[in-house]
Amino acid sequence: MPRRIIDCTKPLQHGLNNNFVAHEFERAGEPRTIAHHIQMESDVGTHVVAGRRFASWGSAIGDLRVDTFFGEGVLGKLPVSLENPDIDAEKLEQAFGRRLQNGDIAILATGPGGSTPRLTAQATQWLLVRGVKLLALANDIEVGRENEPDDERVILSVLLESDIPVVRNLHNTTELSEERLACMAIPAAVDGVSSWPVRFIALDPGQPPDNEQSLGDTQPTDVPSEGSSADGEGEQRSTKVSDEDSSEPNESSRPLDSSDSPSDPDEKTEESDSKTSEKRPETAD
Repeated sequence: MPRRIIDCTKPLQHGLNNNFVAHEFERAGEPRTIAHHIQMESDVGTHVVAGRRFASWGSAIGDLRVDTFFGEGVLGKLPVSLENPDIDAEKLEQAFGRRLQNGDIAILATGPGGSTPRLTAQATQWLLVRGVKLLALANDIEVGRENEPDDERVILSVLLESDIPVVRNLHNTTELSEERLACMAIPAAVDGVSSWPVRFIALDPGQPPDNEQSLGDTQPTDVPSEGSSADGEGEQRSTKVSDEDSSEPNESSRPLDSSDSPSDPDEKTEESDSKTSEKRPETAD
């Protein structure tokens, strides 16, 4: 079955801030060979967080099983609004229903709502009970209440303490369908760190979402879709001929009969000359 390859990763760009800096250098004894010294924070870009984030005894990235970071996943599109931006158990139940199975990767994304969606402890409890092995959050989803930094520790620890890592800062989630996906977000095998950048890739067997596909397929209401072609404007004008014009064809549009189109060019010339002489006025001697 053909699948679309969707890259949900935010690219790391050198020099935008101090979170990621790449220093280029040439090693001694290796002329014309370029290498880079990387200086970065471990939670830059699209990254995964492990249990060591909030507890020194928690699992580090290198401690987690590698099969935690790939498998089947499901997208949950969550409705949010200015009046109710919280992501709770009820919204997760509406978004996933029975599609989310034990051992799945849960991807949370939201539609346009004009507010910042916020993950709650009730939501992470629901995900824990449903048996997800990895949670992935779109880039616009915040964890906990605004100006309450301790909320993130309390809410994410529900999953992290059970060795269920959390991927943050997903991009391009609007490209994903609601079919079952094959997902991977594998970090480097690093020991002792609480987070690390990942490349989140989804293999999607479904069609692009309707809201994205319809942007290029919109047809004018007064032009039938069957009549569209590369000629575009000229052909559209031909479909807008009024009933009055079509009922009485003008001289240029009516079919020619045999009298209008003489087969002998000499005959046409002689006829034209005779008409010209008849119309020429007589001049006085």
